[in-house]
Amino acid sequence: MKRRYQLPFITLAVLEIFIPSILAGLCYVDDVQMVHHLLQMGDWNLKSIFTPGGIYYRPLLSLSFILDKELWSLNEQIMHLENVLIHLLNVAIVYKLALTLLPDKEKEESRLPLVAALCFGLHPINTESVNWISGRTDVMAGTFVFLSALYLVKFKQENRKRFLAISTLSLFLGILTKEVALAFLPGAFFMLIAEDTDQTSGQGTYYKNHESLRILLLLLIILAVPVLLYFQMRSHDLSTDAGRLGKTIMQMSNDPGQALFVCLRAFGFYMKKLYLPLPLDLTIREVDPLYELLALPFLLLALLLLGRRTLATAIYLSGILLITPSLLIAFDQIAWTPYAERYVYVASAFIIIPSAFFLSRQLECFRQRTLIKAGVSALLVTMAMFTLQRNIYWMKTTAPYQKVKGIVEKKSER
Repeated sequence: MKRRYQLPFITLAVLEIFIPSILAGLCYVDDVQMVHHLLQMGDWNLKSIFTPGGIYYRPLLSLSFILDKELWSLNEQIMHLENVLIHLLNVAIVYKLALTLLPDKEKEESRLPLVAALCFGLHPINTESVNWISGRTDVMAGTFVFLSALYLVKFKQENRKRFLAISTLSLFLGILTKEVALAFLPGAFFMLIAEDTDQTSGQGTYYKNHESLRILLLLLIILAVPVLLYFQMRSHDLSTDAGRLGKTIMQMSNDPGQALFVCLRAFGFYMKKLYLPLPLDLTIREVDPLYELLALPFLLLALLLLGRRTLATAIYLSGILLITPSLLIAFDQIAWTPYAERYVYVASAFIIIPSAFFLSRQLECFRQRTLIKAGVSALLVTMAMFTLQRNIYWMKTTAPYQKVKGIVEKKSER
């Protein structure tokens, strides 16, 4: 398939699979309550939206829902369509990011961006964030984090300061959409110090010609600005919140050994979910302790990748780092479910892209190209089938609600 046809093909394929989501109604898990709250809301202004308060500070998400009310009276089909369109935008950004990582000689012929974008767009683990209107926070945050990564790579390759400015602004907007975007900052550091020229861009990197610690520190300070602004805005809420985040930190400090095992178990669980998402579930109360063992090889892999300063490995490490906020939720204090598929929506793209690159490099010496194409096609069709099935499940608005009704009630009593 020629390059100019790939992105339209990806868009049509993903859109077709998510049509059931557009036709769905409100989910009784949070969606109904959120709509009721918006209907009861009186006058609003930007100052009230952007004034910090409470454990969650997601003003851009709140603004999107308020605009839904003002523009189309909270029409549920339009709100679902918005989620799908944002997801399609994310798929396009993932495609562009994968394409940017390719050497110039491979940009025209390689199908890696096509495969990576389809894997992300059709990955069953991402259906919850797209189908659930209240889960828009993950999809929106993904847009800004993916843009930040894309323009950071473009900055390294072309040394245009405006790309760094766009990357920094995108990261800040991502933080204002969901706190998980904060975890991208160390990943941005790994991307900045990456020196790979052979496996990514043939143009070379900025730091190969300008190995200056002063410049690197300056760039890191620039990227850290949105993070510092965020913590400054939220300093009061974070210091006084003893209900959720405070309890989690206290629980971890009281028993560091147990806390380590909880984090290992959650990390192993999410890494497995990214590569083998089945079975799918809206709420996951407990996971097998054996996931603690599964986490170890992935941690070892992360340590090995630290020594390889390439953009591909830096992006993979960014994906691992973007999983870390979900480890805090596993202590069952912050959210109503300690584990959820939506928690790794943003991380999934950063894991998928380098995984596709690595697998492609390993198969380069394999002569049976037809067999490889058949295997990749079978994988994508299988993912599409499970995603479509999950989208149809979400059309039944009472199905997710019945699954979690008791859990939500118990959490509200705490």
